[in-house]
Amino acid sequence: MVWDQIDTTIPHGTQVFRLSAALSEFKREIIIECTNAGLVAARARGRLESHNTLKGKINIIYLV
Repeated sequence: MVWDQIDTTIPHGTQVFRLSAALSEFKREIIIECTNAGLVAARARGRLESHNTLKGKINIIYLV
């Protein structure tokens, strides 16, 4: 982690800032891709339910 301030008024600082933004965007896209792949796999196994559905089942289990 870089703790120094980035001076975006000079070309070097601007490039460092843009590189950091590009890496963050790449990481975000990878997370989205993995999440979507997991959701597709869960749907294929028939295990995808919403939180509301799960909460209702938990409440029913505790009431019985």
